[in-house]
Order: sequence, then C-alpha cells, then structure tokens
Amino acid sequence: MIKDVVVPLEANPADDLRLAAAETIAAQFEGRIIGLFFNVIPLLSLPIDAETGAGMTIKLLRDARAAGDVKEAVLTTRMGKLMTPFEIRRFDVFPEDVANIAVREARAGDSFISLRPDMNGEDLIEALLFGCGHHLFVLPAGYLMTDPVKHAAIAWNGSKEAARAVAEAMPMLLAAENVTILVIDESAPAEERALLGSDVAVHLRHHGIRASLHHVEMREAGTGATLIAEVQRLSADAIVMGGYGHSRTREWLLGGVTRELLYRAPVPLIIAH
Repeated sequence: MIKDVVVPLEANPADDLRLAAAETIAAQFEGRIIGLFFNVIPLLSLPIDAETGAGMTIKLLRDARAAGDVKEAVLTTRMGKLMTPFEIRRFDVFPEDVANIAVREARAGDSFISLRPDMNGEDLIEALLFGCGHHLFVLPAGYLMTDPVKHAAIAWNGSKEAARAVAEAMPMLLAAENVTILVIDESAPAEERALLGSDVAVHLRHHGIRASLHHVEMREAGTGATLIAEVQRLSADAIVMGGYGHSRTREWLLGGVTRELLYRAPVPLIIAH
C-alpha cells in the first residue's frame, strides 16, 4: 500500500505538477504527502582574509535562510489547499548534500514523485533510483495528473529490475482498470520469447490482476521507441519498468532504454531498480 508520498518542492510553478500527482496518489490510497523543501545555500569563494571571510559567510547564511523563509511560507500556503494530509520538511543545505538527503528521506516513504530530469538533474534521479529502495514516479514535461492510473503497461524483460518495478507498482496495478504486459521480441530464441511474460502474468493473476500479455516485434528504432509506440497505441497512462537493465559499464549515466524512456515517454514512469 502507498501511504507516504514524498515530493520535492521548490516554491515555483513546477510544484503544481508534482503536487497534482502526489495528491492524486495519496488520495487514492488514503495516504499523506511529505514535501521536501531544499533551501539550497550557494557556495561562495571566500577571500583569504579569515575575518572578512567569516563575515561574508555569516551574511550568506543569514540571507539564504531569509530567502528560504519566504519560499517556505509560499509552500505552506500552497499545500494548505490540498485535500490530503501533508507535512513540509525543510533542509538548509549546500548543493552537494541534496542528493544524499533526498535518498535518505525517500527510503522512509513509499513513492517519490519527480519531474522528468533536465541534463543537470540526472545525478539526483540516478542517486534516488539506486539508493532509495522504492520506486520513482516520473512525470513527463507539462504532465498534469488528475486521475489515478487506469491502464498500466508493464515493460517486461524478465530481469530483476523489472520484477522489482512490478512489486513496487503492485498497489497501482491492483487499482488499475487494465494492465498490459509488454514483451519486446528481440534476439532471444523463439521458444524463450514465447514463454517470456507468461510467468509474470500468472504471478499477477495470483494477486487478482488479470493482465493482457502482448508480444511486440521490435522496431528498427530500438526497444525504447517500440515501447513508446505501443503504449500510445494502447492508450496506457503509465509505464512500469525496471531501471538500468545493463551493467553501468555499458551505459553512460541514464543510458540505454532507461534514459530514452525518462526523456521521451509520453506518460508517467513507475520505475525501480
């Protein structure tokens, strides 16, 4: 069950997208929202003179905390409009500390809501995916989620990452109206390809979920493009997938299918490692 929905907040318009998804999921499972507000203190190159440097540091911290107070007040007002229980956890931190704290806080939650990363946000997504122990719910750019997941598409390749994602997504799969298991037929032997996916279909049926199994021939553009095209054809509204299916020595950061889906998927990703 999903009871604690963790979401980073920045006191800017992007919060509306993150909070819409967080509120939808929290309301569906009668949970609460935990908002993480990172009041980031900019790094400062201090002068050699110790006394001058100390004075500048004190002023920097004072100004940063004052700016954080303003943003926290905005967030408190914004979250006060939610229809679900919430709390705000504030952290006055330097930039290099954000990822570690986000991972720590996410470990004590059930779902972490994130927007699709830009090129500067991949490190945080990577740290959370590897370190938080739960799934990430990643929203496409501009995606306003107002309804629970109704049709979930599972990107199944038999890997431990895919199995982990299915386990993490189980509450949403149980609540969904339709679940489709998508198997991209690649280079495996024909007999192995025919059996792939039937095992997880049986597993889901034991949980009371009657999922449809679809084998799809891979397009020339690759696995990621094939998954996206099939999700659009089926009108699915979420993709359940494992992250980092290959060794990191074979991928650069968020490489391969993981990275492609993070940047190009038209619907939210429920992703776990």
